[in-house]
Amino acid sequence: MKMNDKIKENTTKRLSGATAADYEELLKELQGIGGCSCAQESAQRFVDRIYEWFCRSLVLLRLFITMRYDELPEEDRRKDSQERMIVPKQEFVTANGLKTTLGFGSGYASHPTLVTLFAFTNETVERSAVKPITNLLEAFTSSTESLVGKGRFFEG
Repeated sequence: MKMNDKIKENTTKRLSGATAADYEELLKELQGIGGCSCAQESAQRFVDRIYEWFCRSLVLLRLFITMRYDELPEEDRRKDSQERMIVPKQEFVTANGLKTTLGFGSGYASHPTLVTLFAFTNETVERSAVKPITNLLEAFTSSTESLVGKGRFFEG
């Protein structure tokens, strides 16, 4: 085993084994993402930190500031026979051994923009194990509320 792999194994968590104390510590770290120049920069810091904590479980983690679901084009609203959203790139699912896809959503009190966080994992994760992530997402929207309200979505 490489040294980096040993460090990663000893300092990162799996989503399925994270405790309330782990999430509280992560939440404290994420409160430090304020002070960014735009929502894009805040989103990158937010995703980077969560991925660093749970990289043993996460295959892909994405945060979007987007429009309402009912405003999406029809091709972006595909569901299976059980009315579950479909991951359109099945080759990605197979190549990465995905076991669980997680989705979280939030919004802003002062702006009609939504925030969605998607996580693709290589382990089976029960809903109860990741419920604290909603608090992390709420912390993100709270810390970016003024940026979004001022229309400061992107750098440049």
